[in-house]
Amino acid sequence: MSKKLVTLSVIALLAAAALPHAARADDAGVFKIPGTDTTIKFNGFAETALFYEFSGGYESLASACDYYICPQGIALTSLANGGKAPNTNTPQMAMTSAYSRLGVSTNTPSSVGNIGMRFEMDAAEGYQDIGASFTHHGSIRLRHAYGTVGDAVLIGQTWTTFADLNTFPNQMDENPFVNLAALRAPMFRVSFPAGPTRITIAIEDPYDRSFKQTHFSIPDIIARIDIPASFGSFSIRGVTTQYADDVNSSQGFGGAIGAALNFAGDSLVLDVEGGSGLGTYQYGLTTGPTGEDAIEKADGSGITMWTTVGGSIGYAHNWNAQFQTNIMGSILLASGSNDLLGALGATAYNAANHSVASGGINTYWNVSKTFWTGPEFYLNYRKNFEGDSGTEFRGEWVGHFNLF
Repeated sequence: MSKKLVTLSVIALLAAAALPHAARADDAGVFKIPGTDTTIKFNGFAETALFYEFSGGYESLASACDYYICPQGIALTSLANGGKAPNTNTPQMAMTSAYSRLGVSTNTPSSVGNIGMRFEMDAAEGYQDIGASFTHHGSIRLRHAYGTVGDAVLIGQTWTTFADLNTFPNQMDENPFVNLAALRAPMFRVSFPAGPTRITIAIEDPYDRSFKQTHFSIPDIIARIDIPASFGSFSIRGVTTQYADDVNSSQGFGGAIGAALNFAGDSLVLDVEGGSGLGTYQYGLTTGPTGEDAIEKADGSGITMWTTVGGSIGYAHNWNAQFQTNIMGSILLASGSNDLLGALGATAYNAANHSVASGGINTYWNVSKTFWTGPEFYLNYRKNFEGDSGTEFRGEWVGHFNLF
């Protein structure tokens, strides 16, 4: 029996054991585990998305970039190729159910506060492969695995503390806009109130960047302040991350501010981030084919980093209880330098993205409590340091079924 099947069987058995012992009728999906003080809740959904690139996609990157917003997959209008980018093959389509997921969480009272646990997985790498047994397979991916002590302590893997999920536009696409922190990481996090605000400090595992560092001697360190308001919320975040090899070590720094505002039944979200060496905290691979957040200088005297700044905005309008439309936009800008030019060489440096922009619109149709569907469209743009640019027009249709 495969490991994946064993895991799913264990979860199913736990659910069967818990079902007859519901804690209260108003706690939908929450069940008491017999003989314990622990309650358990399951979450999950089955989702299938159809993607269609109308124009501007690279054939050579279709295996990955057909399935989500992918800046490095936008074909450039190369003048060296008669005005047509190489390996361009649009329109093209793809479908996947790999973003479906299943999770479980528990809650147990104790003398130091409620002890919580969350575990969630999906099959993100569920693309087509060769062979009758693997045509549409999925590899189990860990999304969340953490525990909490009250509201004060979190230990484990979840969304990075640098990401304010309240300020993410309501996208159907699995990956958020390029300026946002689409990153989950193992961490130790502490949080405490300071008047009406909340302060959070975390140490997180550094992401394995393309920079060829041989070790980390310090974790990523993130500080955050959340400020509630009667009409929404605000956040201020900062991060420092290490780049190191056998000879040199340097720190990248970045900051962000975000706001989520509610009015007249609608909502507006904004987020702005910037810094040096931020890379993975702005969706990663932001600089194009080189994929470098930092690189050793040509003379070996130190480490040089990309400086980036980005922002996103999203407006959600609720037509009624069943229909919501979102209008969204994002931009990310990179700043070059002579150190980066010398370290990368002219070819790689010129191919790196100077700017990436994306605009999108979608409509959610909440057919029932457990089923929603709808379309989403994007117009994406990128320009490299050589001045070559390209646009991509893509859409998707999603069918989403919740567990309960």
